[in-house]
Amino acid sequence: MRTLRPGRLFTTTAGVWVLDEVQPVAAVLDPADGGLRRLVSWTRLPPPPPGRAAVVRADDEALWVQNDPRGPLLRVPVEEPGTAVWAGGLTLSVAAGSSAWCTSVPPAQEIVHGAGAAPVGWAGMGTLLRADADGRVQRVVTDHPLRGLRTGAEAVWAQLDVEPWSLRELGAGAHEVVWSSRWVPLPRTGDLPEQVNAEDGQEAVPDDTVLEHVGDGFWHGYAFDPRSSVDSGTAVRAGRWTWRTGRYVSEGDDPDSGRRVVAAAFPTPGGVGAGGAGGAGAGAAGLIDLAGDARSRVVAATAAGDRLVVVVADDQAPSRVLAVDATTRSVQPWPIGNEPGGELDITAACWPLHPRPMDADSYTRQVLQDWSRLEDYWHGPAGTQPLAAGMSAVQVRLVGPWPTTRLECTFAFAPYRGLRLRRRLALFDELGAIAVPEHAQIHLMEDLDTRHLPPLQDAVDGVLDI
Repeated sequence: MRTLRPGRLFTTTAGVWVLDEVQPVAAVLDPADGGLRRLVSWTRLPPPPPGRAAVVRADDEALWVQNDPRGPLLRVPVEEPGTAVWAGGLTLSVAAGSSAWCTSVPPAQEIVHGAGAAPVGWAGMGTLLRADADGRVQRVVTDHPLRGLRTGAEAVWAQLDVEPWSLRELGAGAHEVVWSSRWVPLPRTGDLPEQVNAEDGQEAVPDDTVLEHVGDGFWHGYAFDPRSSVDSGTAVRAGRWTWRTGRYVSEGDDPDSGRRVVAAAFPTPGGVGAGGAGGAGAGAAGLIDLAGDARSRVVAATAAGDRLVVVVADDQAPSRVLAVDATTRSVQPWPIGNEPGGELDITAACWPLHPRPMDADSYTRQVLQDWSRLEDYWHGPAGTQPLAAGMSAVQVRLVGPWPTTRLECTFAFAPYRGLRLRRRLALFDELGAIAVPEHAQIHLMEDLDTRHLPPLQDAVDGVLDI
């Protein structure tokens, strides 16, 4: 049985959408009590290419999903069918009202050398597209490079690169070219112009607008910051409150054992609220604990009325959906389904398994060979060194048949005498495609060097899973 694994969160007039981490499925919940209103699936949309995540945005009522710029853009309402749109290679950027907006690829970062250097090139024009719920599509050309979009209450604002430019020092003689911006408003409904010109825009960043990445369903914060902004994606505006959340270490506590996941509500400017305060000190005094485990983290957050709804993930346990109330200072788990543990069976709503990749055997052999060299990872004048200081007696093997094949790496670690540490990595994704564990060795090194490891008492039969 495949159960829903909570990933992203969105709120529309239909309810709180809890998207699965991988599969094209969402549970739409009642924002009042978390009860399941409907299970929605969009399996008719082809899966993303291996290694690429779906782009998802929410308009006022429904979701817009794009798994590949070369493929269809799909509006997913609670009631089927949805609206499919050909985006012509443009990428979903924002949604507003009942429409989705797609853009051409933004200009690449340009690095030059020397304080007197000048930009090498000019990216030219840009293209954007608005797709409405009824399937109407309008394209707009910009006379300057299109950097991105922001959504506002009355308009969608296009950010265009214009002169003058400046150089931002990066170090070692390298500088980044930074262009000035012009912000041009476009109507959220009705007819769009065929072209927008930078000279018709304004220099100032438009008020009360939200960056495009903020609406992607993920939480972009890490540490709890009582001064973080909604605009940055590290705060959530929920009715009377603006919520901040993230990892927090109390003063004087050990950075590892004392770390916990918290949330705090601050009165939204112009709103009326009882409790909470706008200052950092008052926020710290009003912290609400979400999870006390140092391994836990907030991966998604959205609003449900005045409350905050979050997905808290833990590498060693299933993700949880929690509703946080500022008035009662309570944290309520939202079990999504009727299965034991509040799980929801989505087996019938999943994509089918891909055929086994013809190069699967070659791929797994190469990964195994690469990981067999961890004891001689670094090479220098003094000889070879292991991936991390204190690592020794490395053993690697492949465990399980395709598509559940995992790399299992066990080793001794000097600070944890008497134990074997074990890191397991999935080598194929859920659909059976190759999923290269990029940077996994460096992540392992960082965990060992910083001692970001589970407590010793979690070891079973002398093995500690990390």
